[in-house]
Amino acid sequence: SATGDISFSSDWSFGENISGVPADRPDSCAAGSEYNSSACRLCSPGYFSPAEDSTCLQCPAGTYSASEGSSACASAPPGSHVPEAGQTEATLCGLGYASSEIGAEFCSPCSTGVYTSVQGATECVWCAKGSYADRTASTTCAACPTGETTAAVAAESEADCICKEGSYRASENTSCLACIEGMSCPEGSIAKF
Repeated sequence: SATGDISFSSDWSFGENISGVPADRPDSCAAGSEYNSSACRLCSPGYFSPAEDSTCLQCPAGTYSASEGSSACASAPPGSHVPEAGQTEATLCGLGYASSEIGAEFCSPCSTGVYTSVQGATECVWCAKGSYADRTASTTCAACPTGETTAAVAAESEADCICKEGSYRASENTSCLACIEGMSCPEGSIAKF
């Protein structure tokens, strides 16, 4: 061969010509298990082996495996999440958080104007008319001051509170007053004198 040429032989042998599979090894390990030095071993909870003779792998984030010998991981159901790989259960969304996804890695905080007061929520609930939620991840809605309401559901701040029909504000940032006889006071009225 010319100087600098490299050639390879296909006659490689390892460990005195011993095959990589011991003679006492079973023919194959079933899905949900792996070969571990001398025998097939079931995958631990949080792990899975998808096919015959495959290695046990961690369940990815968003999925989990609760029992030994899993051949697949379960997806986190709506209202829960699995934030890290290798988990044995899904965690319910906390108060003020929700997830409608299957296989969620995290739950989302409720935005302003909505809330949830239960664990495992799949969606946040609009604040009713006459109340508001001015923070994310709210677990309740705050009521408007006495005699006030909101123009619609899902109000996001106390500034959204307006006088109920039959009352009015004499000026901005004052309490609502009962409508004077003969005066028309639709919802949200502010007197202009």
